[in-house]
Amino acid sequence: MKFKTKKIEERFQDLHGKLQEICLMMNEWCEARGIEFRITEAWTNVHDDIRVGRQSSTHRDKRAVDIGLKGWEKEDIADFIDYFDDRYGDLGAMTSDGERRLIVYGDARHMDHIHVQLDRRFSLP
Repeated sequence: MKFKTKKIEERFQDLHGKLQEICLMMNEWCEARGIEFRITEAWTNVHDDIRVGRQSSTHRDKRAVDIGLKGWEKEDIADFIDYFDDRYGDLGAMTSDGERRLIVYGDARHMDHIHVQLDRRFSLP
């Protein structure tokens, strides 16, 4: 598993264990397909979120990561989302439209990465 920075790697250790477990499975899935799995964000604080305009608390609650997509093909992204939503979608966060989603991708804010998010019950201080 790769990380964008040492700080993100250190912060990954503080995330909810279930999210860490899912990330390990995601890393294995990517390795098997020759795709780079790189975590580009782990937990954040309020100042980090203000700086990037983040509105959701999922990173602050230590229940979300972002995955960079450098070198991924559209087919890789679609297969990844299908595979992990099928297996862990019931653990995903509730979105503003009332839908439970483990992975957010495809809107204007998430085109350059995949956002993996767990439900509020996995929040940590």
